[in-house]
Amino acid sequence: MKCFQLSCIFSLACFLGCFADLNAWELPETGQSRCYNEETEILCPGPGTPFFGQDAQYRTGRRSFTKLDAGGSDLPDTAASWAMVRDNVTGLVWEVKTDDNTIHDVDNEYPDPEDRITFISALNTAAFGGFTDWRLPSQKELSYLLDRGRSDPSVDMCYFPLVFLYYYSSDADLSGSDDLEAYYVQFDTGYEYNFSKAGGSAMAVRGDGSADINIFADTGNGTIVDNQTGLVWQKHVPEQRMDWKTSLAYCEGLDLAGHSDWRLPNLYELQSIADYGTYGPGINTDYFPLTASAYFKTSTTIDSDPARAWIVDFNFGYVDFYFESAKTKSHYVRCVRSGLVPEDCFLETLLGAASAEAAVLRNFRDHVLAKHAVGRGLISLYYRLSPPVKQVLMDNPGYQKYLGPGIRRIVPLVSRIQTAFIDRDGFYRNKERVDTGNSGS
Repeated sequence: MKCFQLSCIFSLACFLGCFADLNAWELPETGQSRCYNEETEILCPGPGTPFFGQDAQYRTGRRSFTKLDAGGSDLPDTAASWAMVRDNVTGLVWEVKTDDNTIHDVDNEYPDPEDRITFISALNTAAFGGFTDWRLPSQKELSYLLDRGRSDPSVDMCYFPLVFLYYYSSDADLSGSDDLEAYYVQFDTGYEYNFSKAGGSAMAVRGDGSADINIFADTGNGTIVDNQTGLVWQKHVPEQRMDWKTSLAYCEGLDLAGHSDWRLPNLYELQSIADYGTYGPGINTDYFPLTASAYFKTSTTIDSDPARAWIVDFNFGYVDFYFESAKTKSHYVRCVRSGLVPEDCFLETLLGAASAEAAVLRNFRDHVLAKHAVGRGLISLYYRLSPPVKQVLMDNPGYQKYLGPGIRRIVPLVSRIQTAFIDRDGFYRNKERVDTGNSGS
């Protein structure tokens, strides 16, 4: 019995950590597919040469959309009219703007917070698309919708043919300044600020808030793991500020924590660790202490001006387009790597990523544990226990025979706990539709 209890504890620890890596929330691809030097487009450089390691040279995600009719049903890409668009990467469903003088008209402006509240309330009262959980998107959600390989506008017009210049997010400015109100995204070039605008509109979205969740864990070796995205971050950044060319080379040459596959993060990767719930600096300083309230470089060139690359301001979290974004300007650098691969996790071998048990555990992690602070703490705990636990198991193969049965015995309990979070209409309590499929690892 004692061995079985230890087996369950080890099994749960393995599940919390390993499946967090194998099925991390997927950041969308930025959309950038061309390479640049400090002035113009170039042929993509090879390893060890100047400008190697930029955004287009790493396929870090994907972009995929589906048109939906007024009832929320899928339409073919060839459909001439549609009411909503589902982002197949983030799972979010977006309102599509029209030119018909209705509540969806692209020219409607909502400059005041009260106007935006009224707009969202009207959509939910009318049960637009058959849903009543429409809301304003967060700053990250709005940003991730943009295609950084396009400009004027910076969005795929095959799915969003009509867009306003400025769209407000739900993230309010926290500085207390009378000149600042809320964060917004400019859909022409793609820059993001927190200054109050005379105009501005709102685009509704529905879906869970996974884009704004971070599940950080300090590995103790100079790196921070975000179990939400699967990315591994350099904890402490160099004091020296660097221009874009030097930033790319620095990260490509970094050897840290036994890994040499570091790179300069693209815009969405770097923005994923910004915290819009705080400022000065706008990041979780429990995991990233001593972070400067300053600009940090990304590997993503600004499509409309190849002499500039997007930078993220970690004072307030906005994404800058203007003077400081020049590639010749020097800013701070924080490198990233893509995290553990399946072979690094022995749970992959014990259970099998495609097994029914794995699907139950993944859903429990994504829809229950990751939604609560205690659950995120448990996932984070795994990374503190992982090195010694894994070493013991590797040194003592006999212990491993307890792990598979232990995991399988706790799966029915996990499934029952998860059921308590689902209401009679088939939604999780946060109104996210239950995904009964195997999302894969």
